[in-house]
Amino acid sequence: MTSRWLSLALGPALALAGVLATPHARAQAPTAEETAEADVEAPELEDDDELRWPSQYRRVHWAEAVAAPLIIGGAFTLYGVGPTPTQDARNITAFDRNLGDALRVTGSAEEPLKLIGDIGYLGTFAYRFLDDILVAGAIRGGWDVAWQLLVIDSFALGLVGAVTFTSQVAFGRQRPKYYFCEEGGGSDEECDGGARENRSFISGHHAIAVAGAALTCMHHARFRIYRTKRSGRAACASHATVAAAVGISRLMVEAHWPTDVLLGSALGMVAGWLVPRLLHYGFEEHGHGHGQWDEDGGEGTARPSDPHRLRVMVMPDLGPRRAGLGAIGMW
Repeated sequence: MTSRWLSLALGPALALAGVLATPHARAQAPTAEETAEADVEAPELEDDDELRWPSQYRRVHWAEAVAAPLIIGGAFTLYGVGPTPTQDARNITAFDRNLGDALRVTGSAEEPLKLIGDIGYLGTFAYRFLDDILVAGAIRGGWDVAWQLLVIDSFALGLVGAVTFTSQVAFGRQRPKYYFCEEGGGSDEECDGGARENRSFISGHHAIAVAGAALTCMHHARFRIYRTKRSGRAACASHATVAAAVGISRLMVEAHWPTDVLLGSALGMVAGWLVPRLLHYGFEEHGHGHGQWDEDGGEGTARPSDPHRLRVMVMPDLGPRRAGLGAIGMW
């Protein structure tokens, strides 16, 4: 029964991996002469120029556009009508018990803190989609960029939901609120959390907030969505602060254990930072195109990466009698 629901949530993501294994076509880097000529002849961009998707970034694949809503739908179907997690007390460690007990709060402060977590969680969805559609698309006129960002964001947030709800069903970790209630001698009625009681592992609220913050910082570092570099940095810092507040609030209201929040941070960074880089942005700084930043904070023309730049890759170095790290250099 459980495997069927896990397949529903994660199946589209696994299918997408096979499609995206085929290399995307990328634009050939211009020669040094063409680059120099472009630097001289490139016209200055006006403030109202629309955002444009640079050729050095991979465009979204049709499979991503199809898989994103399927993953989101599968994840929330698993949460809404999937199997109820079975409690497994072995998943609660001494580290979680001690730190969770030290951080939890009760009384009048609990509801405001819970509200902070809920606003940060739901606000992440609203902000990312409004940032893509309303600002990048309607206000800035970059509808192509808005579509690319919307698919990237939907896929990343859907991936967080699929992994989160799957792990909650698979591990069945009891939430701190009901664990400490039982330890404190509370009645069965007081300590019964219903279907949500054993959904502590991992923190979906925090994972979504971290993924949203990573997406916000990544997009605004590459596109002039808010016209000024300072505004883009403010958006990044604000969303990162919200993500941290969500994680702290979920600990204090006894919704999650510390390791739930830590793993939520890791999941959010993988989905919101690593996956978009692997599929679209890459790990090299290519320079900047329309609607992007140059080194001086303004807009400039696209530049290829330096083919003569030193590149070093660190790799594991394992042998029968040794274990360490090795480095491979290319220049």
